[in-house]
Amino acid sequence: MHFQHGAFYYVYQGKWTRLSSDYLEAKQIYLGLDAPLSDGLSDLIDRFLSVRQLSDKPLAAKTFNTYSVCARRLKIAFEQFKPSDFKPSHFYQWIAAKKITTSMASQYRNVMIGAMQLAVEEGLIDRNPIKEVKNYISKSRDRYISDGEFLAIYARATPTLKAMMDIAVMTGQRIGDVIKIKLADLTDDGIFVIQQKTKARLCIAWNPELRQAVATARALHQCVRGMTLFHTREGKQFSYWTIRTLWNRATEAAGVEDAHMHDLRAKAATDAKKDGIDSKALLGHKSENVHLRYIRDKETPLVQSGKMVKR
Repeated sequence: MHFQHGAFYYVYQGKWTRLSSDYLEAKQIYLGLDAPLSDGLSDLIDRFLSVRQLSDKPLAAKTFNTYSVCARRLKIAFEQFKPSDFKPSHFYQWIAAKKITTSMASQYRNVMIGAMQLAVEEGLIDRNPIKEVKNYISKSRDRYISDGEFLAIYARATPTLKAMMDIAVMTGQRIGDVIKIKLADLTDDGIFVIQQKTKARLCIAWNPELRQAVATARALHQCVRGMTLFHTREGKQFSYWTIRTLWNRATEAAGVEDAHMHDLRAKAATDAKKDGIDSKALLGHKSENVHLRYIRDKETPLVQSGKMVKR
């Protein structure tokens, strides 16, 4: 494993394959790749993560972290299993015993279906048993954070979180993408964004409020210069989990229940549409169906009553 141009690479027979810019993530991928071939389920899961990250479509950083957490728990649960021993009933029983939520069950299924498909390709099994496991579909979320709730959370947020909240609702971007905004992304035309999840590219035009929010963010920790708009006192980029912790503390202190950071994206879409702004373009969506999931009905419609039957 070699470090060059800000990232770690796996070098084999003169070919350089990028692993990650993060050392721990790169090491995890490398160790899984370099492990001897084994027919054990634990080693198979490690190989799957490594092979996936070295493929033409590697997982986004946040998804890779989620899959890594799932992988650790699956490896503990099924440590003694070989792929040929594993049955769909084992997965169902484990999900039920652990009382795992629908959204997390879907992530566990994704990891297992990928690992078992690799086992098929390696000739360890003839068919993928996880394909027989139902696809866990989460109920569409319809939570809308009202202006009052936003302001209540805002009042109890740290200066960093306040600036992120302002930029998130004005740009409609995911918190993960807001965290990654670089100083070089602040162009004359607006904020340049390449969305981490979809790789969509867009430039969000300046308005006076957005300029003020960015100026406030830049004023934080001025004594240290970092590459990103938001950075710690050491100049390093914030982690998603750090910001999530700040959000959870602020929502709890404000007494606002069932409020996720991702709900800010839905608020941005809903408010933008109400104000006559192209919310689909703002969020970087290509599909109308995907975009409609983010639009919330904020108000109960007032409808006219029918007529009484004449007597």
